[in-house]
Amino acid sequence: MPEWPVRRRRPALTGLRLAGSGICAAAQTTGAWHAGRGKLLLTGGVSSIGGAAGGDLTPWVLTGCYTTHGEFGATAFATHLPTQDDAVAACGVAASIDNRREASLAHRAFDAGAGATLAPDIAAFKLRVARGAGASRATRRVGRHLFRGGAATARYDRRPDRPRSPHMPVITHIEDLRVLAKKRVPRMFYDYADSGSYTEGTYRANESDFQRIKLRQRVAVNMDNRSLRTKLVGIDAAMPVAIAPTGLTGMQHADGEILAARAAQQFGIPFTLSTMSICSIEDIAAATRAPFWFQLYVMKDRAFIERLIDRAKAAQCSALMLTLDLQILGQRHKDIKNGLSTPPKPTLANLINLVTKPRWCWGMLNTKRRSFGNIVGHAQGVGDLSSLSSWTAEQFDPRLNWGDVEWIKKRWGGKLILKGIMDEEDARLAVESGADALIVSNHGGRQLDGAPSSIAALPAIAQAVGPMIEVWMDGGIRSGQDVLKAVALGAHGTLIGRAFLYGLGAMGQAGVTKALEIIAKELEITMAFCGHTDIRTVDRRVLLPGTYPT
Repeated sequence: MPEWPVRRRRPALTGLRLAGSGICAAAQTTGAWHAGRGKLLLTGGVSSIGGAAGGDLTPWVLTGCYTTHGEFGATAFATHLPTQDDAVAACGVAASIDNRREASLAHRAFDAGAGATLAPDIAAFKLRVARGAGASRATRRVGRHLFRGGAATARYDRRPDRPRSPHMPVITHIEDLRVLAKKRVPRMFYDYADSGSYTEGTYRANESDFQRIKLRQRVAVNMDNRSLRTKLVGIDAAMPVAIAPTGLTGMQHADGEILAARAAQQFGIPFTLSTMSICSIEDIAAATRAPFWFQLYVMKDRAFIERLIDRAKAAQCSALMLTLDLQILGQRHKDIKNGLSTPPKPTLANLINLVTKPRWCWGMLNTKRRSFGNIVGHAQGVGDLSSLSSWTAEQFDPRLNWGDVEWIKKRWGGKLILKGIMDEEDARLAVESGADALIVSNHGGRQLDGAPSSIAALPAIAQAVGPMIEVWMDGGIRSGQDVLKAVALGAHGTLIGRAFLYGLGAMGQAGVTKALEIIAKELEITMAFCGHTDIRTVDRRVLLPGTYPT
């Protein structure tokens, strides 16, 4: 991206670095943003996405502006992009920064890897630099350069001879990734992943109940030649962990499902793609070599379900994961307050928040995958987000029953995993259905608030049906110690959802890999401290009596 200097005007001019892109993801605005003379206000109206968006979650590009107490002003107009292929970076701002405080504010506001790009071929884009008494000559020079088009990044460093290096955070545990993801992912999508239903009591218990379980430390035990390797439904895995299916993964990071699948493949564990993913089954099949799993929601449109199963077969998915606990939706307060829906509802707070996430915005501008890839264009009558909204509102089937499970098993013909079991009686019915594995899961605390945590429900279910079916556990795992505790209480395998989403939102594929490395290292070391060198020999004897559920 071309760079050009801004001449020093006087010694007080410091540290100017303006580079940014803003995208109004999942929203459109019919008004214009005005930044100037210390004010930021929205004029015009705000409306939800209509069919003209062409199935694109990011049909509007919004310029990012920062204003510094009347030192400069800029006006930037949002423009509608007729198709997702026309999505372009569009952010330009000119500034006069005449003291250190203002320079620091501007640097923080626009410190981004994305360049400021003006789209000269879209006439609706206009950027006018204020030429009032407060605007300096440097301000006007920056503005003219941006207005003339092309890609430009304006940088002025107080010490140009000192190279800048991007801040590389030190990541030691999953919480580090969560904190970083919260900074980098737009609030509505971060909250979508990191929230539960109603009071969020079950959501919190999933994690906190692990902390009550204590471990027995052993000494003078040979800790050499440690192994975490196991098999999940006959598939080799580097550790007893699989990537859980999570909806809207591609909104945590551009092409999120592809990046997570690649990280899982390289690490040697299974990846599960959700029905409600942004990247499609075909996208994952084309981007990876290892067979992946596909998670299925049962919809009223049985013809669509049949086509989904057939597409999973064609993609050579090695297992089908059928979710049983989403016949109806539990209410998640944060999603409603954030305006998260299909289509998403924009709010002023959300739009401003999106402008502060340039890394995320730049990624979304550079991918064509911004809608529900498994649904749009595949379900009858669903060609864009407008029609998707009404379709999803009525499609989750409240009549789902064990007869449907039998029908799906026959249609699929391969390994079947049932997710959402929280009761011993349902576990026995899962065995009778002929499924290969069941997952003790309360949907991450996102459905029935007040249900027990997954780890609390695990022991009784494992004891009831463990010898007859593989019992896995999902919910609340944030460390390798959590995995060890689940295995000790009868889990043949575990699934991680939020733990990998934090890594994805924080650092993309590298973040997912980091999350897996953290969990594996913690699991291996903790296992050794508890006197074991093979994960397959771990049982509840590694736990301190009286501290774990039975």
